[in-house]
Amino acid sequence: MITVYIRAVKTDIPVLSADRIPDLMRTIKTYGHLIPPIFILVGLLLSGWSLMRAAFWSIVILLVLATARKVSRMSIRDIIDALGDAAHKAMPVAVACGAAGIMYGVISLTGLGVRISSLLLAVAGGNAILVLIFSMLTGILLGFAMPPTAAYIILAALIVPSMTDVGFPLLVAHMFLFFFCCIGPITPPVALAAYSAAGIAGSDPNRTGFAAFRLGMAAYIIPFLFAFSPPLLILDAQWSSIIGETIRAMIGLLTLAVAFEGFIFKRVHRAVRLLLCAVAFAILYHNVYLTALGVIVLLVLAGVLYIRRRD
Repeated sequence: MITVYIRAVKTDIPVLSADRIPDLMRTIKTYGHLIPPIFILVGLLLSGWSLMRAAFWSIVILLVLATARKVSRMSIRDIIDALGDAAHKAMPVAVACGAAGIMYGVISLTGLGVRISSLLLAVAGGNAILVLIFSMLTGILLGFAMPPTAAYIILAALIVPSMTDVGFPLLVAHMFLFFFCCIGPITPPVALAAYSAAGIAGSDPNRTGFAAFRLGMAAYIIPFLFAFSPPLLILDAQWSSIIGETIRAMIGLLTLAVAFEGFIFKRVHRAVRLLLCAVAFAILYHNVYLTALGVIVLLVLAGVLYIRRRD
C-alpha cells in the first residue's frame, strides 16, 4: 500500500473529485443487507458444517436477502446466468485441485515426498538458509503454472518435512510455502496476473510484469521474516514481542518501498536509494543492534531530505 501511495505521489496522480467517490454510508444503506451471508458462511464453517453444505446455504440466504430489496432483486434468468458464470470460473480451479489431489495421493503412497525431502536436505547440506531458498524457488516455479492452492497442496507434502527437519516450526513452514505459491502470478518471466492486467490496460506486458514484481516486493520478504521472527505468526511469544516484531517489519518494509520507488519527500539520488536498501535490510535483520542502527540512519536521512525539500 505504501509503495502504491509513493508511486502516486511521485508521478503526481491527481486525487479523485468528491463526486466520483462513492459515499460509504449511502452504499451500506443500499447494499448493506447483502453483508450477513459472509459472516453466516464463516459461522457455519466454524460450527463444523462441510464446505459444500455451508456454501449452499449461504448462497440460499444471499438470494433471499437480495430478493428483499428491489435494488438487488434478481430474476430467474439472472440467477441462472450467475450460477453458470460461477461454474465457468470455478472449473479451472476445480480441475487443478483435482489433479493436485491425485498427485498428492501418488506422492504420499509411493514415499516420493520423503525422498524429495531427503534430497533437498542433502543438497542444502542441512543449512536452513539454503533450504528456505530452495523452497522459495520451488514454490515460485510451481506457482507459475498452477493456482496457489493446488501448488501449495503438492509442496506441503514435498517440502514441509525438510523445513521442519532443519528446525522451522510447522506453521512457519506452511505459511512460507503458501506465500511463495501465491506470488508466482506476479513474478517474471511468467507473471500471468500482470500480463492479464497489461492486456486490460493496453500497456507493455514486460514492463507491467517487472512493475508488478517491484510493487509486490514485500511479499518476497515477509515469508523470510516469518521464518526468523515466529512472533509475527503469534507463535509462543509475549504480546510485547509480537507488537515489537510487527513494528520492526513495518518500518523495514516502508524503508524498502521508499528505496525501490526512489522518493521520500522528493526524488532521491541512486546512491541514497542503495543506502536506504541497506538500511531496510539492517532493520529487518534479526539483530537488535543492527535494527537500532538502521532506524537511527533512517531518521537522519529522512530529516536531511525533509530539510532539503523545505529549502
